[in-house]
Amino acid sequence: ICKSNSIYLNAHHLNSYHWCKDEREDLDNGVCLCEYCHYDLFHKTYGWHYNNKKQFEEFSNSILKAYC
Repeated sequence: ICKSNSIYLNAHHLNSYHWCKDEREDLDNGVCLCEYCHYDLFHKTYGWHYNNKKQFEEFSNSILKAYC
């Protein structure tokens, strides 16, 4: 998503792995992010465990565009 050339990619669950058990293995519930965007940008901004698709849309439309 960020167009990074990083070889370290992370799977990010759009609706959190923690609470959305029905979508844990659904490919439509995930995106790949480089480690920096995943941990340093997304989770440091939105926290862990209760994330959702709306947060990711906000992240990709504003924060991600500003940094990448």
